[in-house]
Amino acid sequence: MAHRADGTPPDPSEIGDRISEGSLLIELLRLRDSMRLFFRPALRAHGLTDQSWRIVKVLGERGPLEMTSLGVAAAIPMASASRIVTRMARGGIVKRLPNKVARRQVLVELTEKGHRLHADVAPQIRQVYAELGERLAPDALEQLHEVVSQLNEQLAALGADVTAAPED
Repeated sequence: MAHRADGTPPDPSEIGDRISEGSLLIELLRLRDSMRLFFRPALRAHGLTDQSWRIVKVLGERGPLEMTSLGVAAAIPMASASRIVTRMARGGIVKRLPNKVARRQVLVELTEKGHRLHADVAPQIRQVYAELGERLAPDALEQLHEVVSQLNEQLAALGADVTAAPED
């Protein structure tokens, strides 16, 4: 937290004024869009969009998931996740399975093709992160990741339910 020139912490209302002047949400969106530019060539080379990669990544790391859990884990609204999974199933990347525990739900899992895709793309994405880490301030990406994770946890504790957020 930035302190005043005299070393005292700012009043909470001053923090809100400074953040709204700089438009924190706009800056976060710009950061997201800037970061995506570095990853898109690797994704496009494999016929993936940002969102379809997030689905492959989540399923590759966690295994089969129920559709709602997949949408939440991949940070994709349910309606979009459903459309993307349908498209990916047609492409043979994922498949839907009946959920033996909750019969109304469907599980989504990677096919062999999906697992190969994950194995091919994940190292390329890690390489992009490594290259960005070398070009940016030392530890900047790790610090950003840590701060964003902490803020997400704090906002969730305040009742911010991203699973219920409407699509943009």
